[in-house]
Amino acid sequence: SIYTQPSDEEIAEQQRVTDSLAALQVEEEASIEAESALLSEVATADTSLLDSALMAELDSELKARYGVLAPAASGEEIKSTIKTDVLELTFSNKGGVPVKANLLAYSTYDSLPLILFNEETAKLGYEFTYPSLGNLNTADFYFSQSKGDLELSGDDSKQIAFTLNMEGGRKIENIYTVNGNSYEVGIETRFTDVDGVVTSPQLVWEMSGKHNEKGIDQERNNSTIFYKLEGEGRDYLSETGSDDDEIENQDLQWLAFKQHFFSAILIPKSEIGDGAKLESFPYTEEAPNLNQYYRAELPID
Repeated sequence: SIYTQPSDEEIAEQQRVTDSLAALQVEEEASIEAESALLSEVATADTSLLDSALMAELDSELKARYGVLAPAASGEEIKSTIKTDVLELTFSNKGGVPVKANLLAYSTYDSLPLILFNEETAKLGYEFTYPSLGNLNTADFYFSQSKGDLELSGDDSKQIAFTLNMEGGRKIENIYTVNGNSYEVGIETRFTDVDGVVTSPQLVWEMSGKHNEKGIDQERNNSTIFYKLEGEGRDYLSETGSDDDEIENQDLQWLAFKQHFFSAILIPKSEIGDGAKLESFPYTEEAPNLNQYYRAELPID
């Protein structure tokens, strides 16, 4: 083959063309980067506008569904733990209630922590009617809380408060008193300026007893709701089958969701008046980790 060397003029011309193409490429890349940056800014602006529109729509929907409770209808669940000599209680700001109780001095038959109830097996809240909006339950709303995790011992005593804030300064407060060496947990609920919003309130408490002992049949045969009416002795629902009771023209002094050896007990400062409803039934083999279902509806004056 024959190789012909280019002249100096041809080399100079080739270099000029190469330099021009490189400059053009740099200019195009700069233009593309600028356009991408502009598109990104436009996309960010569009997203912000879209987010604002969606938030406004969501706020409007919450307002229509929950009225003055709308600010508390959405949020992030936060859990906190209070540990004492005998109890480890977990509280949730959703509902402003304890959602787990671990009895530290005891364990299950297979050496696991003895959990009296947890978030999957219990629900506690004030159910009420909001005129024109229907039935609501405080368990579905987010409370603010006064403290985080705590540890208590001996004669220590602390309070933790959960507040359901509504528009116009209205609020519902759950204030708990926990002692370092006691199984008793005090609760005081305060309703502030809720007339016309909270009507016909009742405390609704549900729990499913967890299987803690070796013989679950024996657990089921010794679990039910115990309660006491004013002026009468202790009474209880059936331990071996489904049972319920509606208390009329009498005051309820206390009630207990009783398992074989352990109970969750509610003792109000003043008697609960007419209209309390109690329900209990044993679980079947289809629920091998549960022994008894409990439900109480307790009207609040």
